[in-house]
Amino acid sequence: LMSQWRDATGGNYRAALACLALIAEMNRILGVYAATKIDMNIVRREAERIAEENGLDADELVAEAERIVKGK
Repeated sequence: LMSQWRDATGGNYRAALACLALIAEMNRILGVYAATKIDMNIVRREAERIAEENGLDADELVAEAERIVKGK
């Protein structure tokens, strides 16, 4: 990456493509694109705290959080 960086930042299109490819591969190796696991126990505890502070229903907050996580 470092060997191509100066050329890439200097406007060399091929060097820029090489840098982008190297960065993408490094991200893949490091797990940057891996799915994130969400602990619903933490969500539940936080929903209960927020619900209590705001006079809301914790079950409704958890249900909404689950809808958001599932992308619905």
